[in-house]
Amino acid sequence: MAEGFVHEIGIYSSDEEFRELICPFAYEGLAADEPLVFAYDPEKTAMLRSWLPASLIISYVTDSAPYATPGKALAAWRRLAEERLAHGARRVRIAGDVPHPGYGRPFAGWDRYEAAIDQAWGDIPVWAPCLYDARRTPPDVIERASRRHRRLRGKDGSWQANSRFQPPQQLSDFLVPAPDPLESTAPLLTLTEASPREMRAALRPLAEEAIGATATEEVLLAVSEACTNARVYGEPPARVTVWSGKGRLVVTVADDGPGPSDPLVGLLPAACDAEGGRGLWLSQQLDLEVTPITTPDGFTLRIRAGASL
Repeated sequence: MAEGFVHEIGIYSSDEEFRELICPFAYEGLAADEPLVFAYDPEKTAMLRSWLPASLIISYVTDSAPYATPGKALAAWRRLAEERLAHGARRVRIAGDVPHPGYGRPFAGWDRYEAAIDQAWGDIPVWAPCLYDARRTPPDVIERASRRHRRLRGKDGSWQANSRFQPPQQLSDFLVPAPDPLESTAPLLTLTEASPREMRAALRPLAEEAIGATATEEVLLAVSEACTNARVYGEPPARVTVWSGKGRLVVTVADDGPGPSDPLVGLLPAACDAEGGRGLWLSQQLDLEVTPITTPDGFTLRIRAGASL
């Protein structure tokens, strides 16, 4: 880990407790001339603006774009930190709300994001306290998130090593994402052991009708990579299933194998010879939701595009 890298969790149950957690962190950053970036909902952003002085080194991110998907979020926050480090910052401090049911989003996928931060940012000096509001965060989310941080941040600004920290060992260590509602309807297309070329020919007209030509090109790239991985690394039969409705497209690529051995596959840039990791990471940088799902029955990659994103 880089000198200055910190990833910790804090829990609060009131606005005052939130203030006690965040303000010392912020004022220490201001005193050290370390840029601060906050990404909270409008209510918490307003509180932060009232508690903290106006400063050129404080940034408030008020849109949800950086949290479009876990893979894009990891890359976007890293770019943001690197920009500030390139301008001479000794360290960058980042704090914000991770999506979960309390904010109308499932936590599945974001538990992998929390687990990936140490590797995604650990080689650069970033301090990232993840502060969870117990008034809005389901207890099971807090329990899972607590396993993915090496440090616990106390309400007085102190910290201690987290004895419950557990680095993930396999994809099954994470939450299984819920099926897309379209998956309960009749599929438009089902292919078994199709080559990437055959898949693209069959999928293109369906995708263009559902989501348009531009989005279709991104879907075809992601599905081609998934098909190749299923045929090369998975266990047959490789299956492609397609659904669409109301401007949305859902494609699953499944096989009977256990899936990638890397529990963080797709969230981090991978070596060229990694099992499906490089292409899957590139797919997650597109305007798609790309979700690996492992079950006792095998491995599935779900790709979603269109109005649901």
